[in-house]
Amino acid sequence: MIRTTRRAFLASCGVASLLWIGSAGIESAQRLASQLAYRQLQSKTPAAAIATPRSTSTTTSASSKGVASLLDQNKDAAGWLVVENTAVSYPLVQASPKNKDWYLHHNFWNQKDVAGCPFIDDRCTVSSQHVLVFGHHLGSTNLMFSSLASAWKGNVFQTLGSANIETVDNLVFRFKPLCALRVEKNCELVQRFEWPGAAEMRNWLSQILDQADTKAQTAQEDAHKARQVLTLATCSNAVAGQNERTLIVFSR
Repeated sequence: MIRTTRRAFLASCGVASLLWIGSAGIESAQRLASQLAYRQLQSKTPAAAIATPRSTSTTTSASSKGVASLLDQNKDAAGWLVVENTAVSYPLVQASPKNKDWYLHHNFWNQKDVAGCPFIDDRCTVSSQHVLVFGHHLGSTNLMFSSLASAWKGNVFQTLGSANIETVDNLVFRFKPLCALRVEKNCELVQRFEWPGAAEMRNWLSQILDQADTKAQTAQEDAHKARQVLTLATCSNAVAGQNERTLIVFSR
């Protein structure tokens, strides 16, 4: 059964697009200020380890002191997320069961903000077998997950680089693009997070690949070897009220 909060998120991300397109004056200035603040935070948070590809999918970060300092500003900080070859480079927060939807409408500094902040589903953590992360699609901009909205199309998916998470506890996870799909907003398949064994996880990934609109050339091999999966979710359309959602699935 899908939680009501998840339906609320999936229905509301299109609303953010409409507000972005139709906003003006003070509200627009506030959002621009928020994005400037994110960029300033990025410049002050050393995360070089996630920008430089390495041969292993898990490393210890030499820049972890900078990322760990995010906890001084927000106790929900989980790390920093970068998707190579895109505009995605943001702090990542952990949603809590008591406040599942907070970061839909609040930024990293807990200020009300239509752009929100990329957040991990409250039913999983950065160390879960499946990490599900939500981010807004904000109209025709490249803010938040907007640059990922069309990744279900093969020509866009093929341009994606690795998705890298540097955690606040000194780990760097590097995920390879596996596949992407466009689904209905109440998709249940993606809302699984742990399995009793590797075989069950591979079976789930096979179902994902069967439904994928596009996939990596090595998708079958990568799915068979996968130990952890990362899914980034956003609205497929810039227009509010649409049902389609884009899921980009990565593995390591």
